[in-house]
Parts: sequence; structure tokens; C-alpha cells
Amino acid sequence: MKQSNYNFIFKVEDKWLIFNSLTCALAIINNDAKESLENCNMPNVNSELLNKFEQGGYIVNDDIDEIELIKFYRYYNKFNSNIANITIAVTLACNFSCVYCFEEHKAIYISNKVKEAIYKKVEDFAQKGVNIKVTWYGGEPLLAKTHIWEMSQKLIKICEKYKVKYYADIVTNAFLLDEQTLNNLKKYKIFQIQTTLDGPEDVHNSMRIKLNKNVLDGTFNKIIKNLRLAIKHGIKVHIRIHINKINEDKLNELLFSLKCNDLTECSIDLGQIKPYSESCKNIIGSCLDTKSFAKLSLYYQKLFEKYGFNNFCFDYPKPTLSYCRKSHTTKSLIIGPGGELYSCWVEVGDKRAIIGNIFEEKYKNGVNFNELSYFLWSPFDYKMCLDCKVLPICMGGCAHCAKQTKNPDCQMWKYNLKGVLFHKYQKQKDKINKSKDVNFIVEPFFITKLE
Repeated sequence: MKQSNYNFIFKVEDKWLIFNSLTCALAIINNDAKESLENCNMPNVNSELLNKFEQGGYIVNDDIDEIELIKFYRYYNKFNSNIANITIAVTLACNFSCVYCFEEHKAIYISNKVKEAIYKKVEDFAQKGVNIKVTWYGGEPLLAKTHIWEMSQKLIKICEKYKVKYYADIVTNAFLLDEQTLNNLKKYKIFQIQTTLDGPEDVHNSMRIKLNKNVLDGTFNKIIKNLRLAIKHGIKVHIRIHINKINEDKLNELLFSLKCNDLTECSIDLGQIKPYSESCKNIIGSCLDTKSFAKLSLYYQKLFEKYGFNNFCFDYPKPTLSYCRKSHTTKSLIIGPGGELYSCWVEVGDKRAIIGNIFEEKYKNGVNFNELSYFLWSPFDYKMCLDCKVLPICMGGCAHCAKQTKNPDCQMWKYNLKGVLFHKYQKQKDKINKSKDVNFIVEPFFITKLE
């Protein structure tokens, strides 16, 4: 046996905190256990202790090459996933004009011809036993509600016919939600909403502006009201908060407002605003670099806990095979309202980024060669990633960003991992059995279950 290359060991009081980025197991061990870990090949090492170390991924067999193991699972899942992630932009139109938006909004709506092509594609997947995951996207997709209801009904029937699972969510600014819309979301199996709030009322209204209206005619209060209604209807709400230099010190006010409106059960994610496309280059000066964003996230974590938010996406790392689900599998599609295909969500509506069309027969069962450079982008091509101990929880970051800068898009764990792990320990240390050699604070994820 040998130590994993992905172990992090930190001194904590009179013990040692040990984390493995491949399994994301976190444990506290005493000095004797640490010595056993460092000498795991010695014949006199306690076998029960070694079993615990092996369970956590802290030690591996001598013949295992962990880089090759990660490569295997990454590529296996790319080509063997049993879920087709299909993002459908039903329109490019939008009722907002957000200052950092990467899209150019045009009053283009999905046609019947494109719908039929999508049904055919989904049926091709379903016939092969592939489960279907649809994300309704835009523009603002709720400007095209009737299209969503019609298509959902058809897609659900296709999945029922072939006895495969159907999942759906929607990315929306939530401004157009109402009782009837929420009832239809449930009816058509759209059980999660992803929306965006970018600060307390004044800040949000200055960044997420209703199109053709005065800035003073804000969007914040109506969105809050609609999210409360969604929760009442049993719809899961995921709130994304984009952080930049404008609102970095305003999160406290936003969380207080969400708590006062009984929205603490929402899941939360922080987004690092980046100039993803030409249409949003004007916001470069207000963007935070990843190191600054990582530092802030440690402060934010305590704020989330203070206000009773337990479901936020950056409190602890987890193993990943890909930064985004589009590059995760060959069965992922991003479809524009004209049937055009894209490699990334941020490219929707950009004619220069179109990589094909859903009507083209050559993409039915074959390879879209226009997508290969994006799909095959790999952190394993970079020495800095191969040598990096946070690789299993980063995987080189966003391929779109990496292709723009010609370098991997390092994630915040590179800069704040130690702080995150210490915080997790502080929260759990009173529950630790001090008589044990090894106490798992976070149980290991099993590599074979990585998604």
C-alpha cells in the first residue's frame, strides 16, 4: 500500500486533519495514526487502521496510478452515461436587460419544425433506454410558456412509451411566475427553478433591470413574492447569486431579506461573474479574480449559516468529473430556438458559436467534429493540473474559459480549501469520539458513484 497523491494533512490542536480530494473524505487522526499512515507498508501497522485509511482513499494499492484512475472515470462517464442532458432555448427574447448578460436578445421563438426534430432526437435516446433530463432555457423561457407546455407533454409521453425517466428544470428570472404557471410547472414535471438574485433590493434592481422600464421600476420585490409562491407550490428553488466588486459587501442584507421572506429552504449557489462573451466585455473592471472570490466565499459561508441556509453549494467540495454537464457526456445537447447547436450555455444566440444544427443527419449517430475541441478539452493536457492536488475537485474548471485564455480555469478550492476544511472541523469537533484513532467528519464519496 502507498499514500494517495491527493492527501492534505493539517495540524489541528494536538491532532491532524486529513482530507483526500479524490474521495472527499475528511477525518481527524491522532499522532499514532498519522505515523501509521506514513508507514502504511510496515508489517506491524494495525490492519483495522489500514482498512479505515483505505476506505477514505488515504492509501491505495501500490499498482494504482491515480491519474489514470481519474482519466478512466472521466472518459467512461463521457461515453457511457445513461442520461441525456438536453438544454432547450425556446426563445432568445427576454424581459430583462442585465448588465452582465452574455446573450444578445432577439424576439426569436422555437418553431414547430425544430420541435419535431427535438422529439425525434429524444425518441432516439429513449429507444436505447437513455433517461432524459431537460433544462428549459432562454432568453427568458417563460415568455414562451405555451411552447414549453406543448413540448413537455410530448416529451413526457415519449419517455413513458419507452419506460425511461424524465426530469426537467427551468432557468428563469422568475418575474413571470404566477399561480397558473406554477401549476403547469408541476403538471409537466418541472420541479426545480433556477433563478438569480444579485443583492438586496437596490443592488439587484441596478443589475437586473426590467427591459423598457425605468430602473426605479425594480424587479426584486416581485421576484421574492414569486419565489415564496413557488415554495408554497412545492417547487424547489435554486438561487444563484452573482458576486462582483459592486455587490461583494451586500450579501448580508440579501440573506436577511430572504430569511424574513421565509426562503431559507432554497438552495444557494454563488457565481463568479466573468466576461464570457463579447457582449459582456464591458463588465471586466467589476469582476473579481478567483483568488478574491475564494477568500470572500469563506466569509459568506458563515453568513449563510448565520441566517439558517443549510443548502448552499460551496460549503464543502465533492469529486467531479467535469465542470459542467455539457462537457460531461456525449449525450448532452444545447439547442437554440432555430435548431442550432452550441457547445456552451453562454454561447446561445451567438451565430459565431454555432457548431451544427439538429436537422443535420450526419450528427444523428455520428460525431459532431465542430464540437470535438470543446468536448475533448482535458486538464490532463496541462502539467499544472497533473501536478495539482485539487485536480479531482476542480478538473480544470470551465472549458469555455480555458479555451479563451489557453489555460485551465482554476477553481476556488485552490485558494480556500484549508479554510473550508477547518471550518467543517470546527462545526463537528464536539461530536468527535476522542478515543478513536480515526474519526470521519465527512464520509468518503465512492469513486464509482461520481457524477
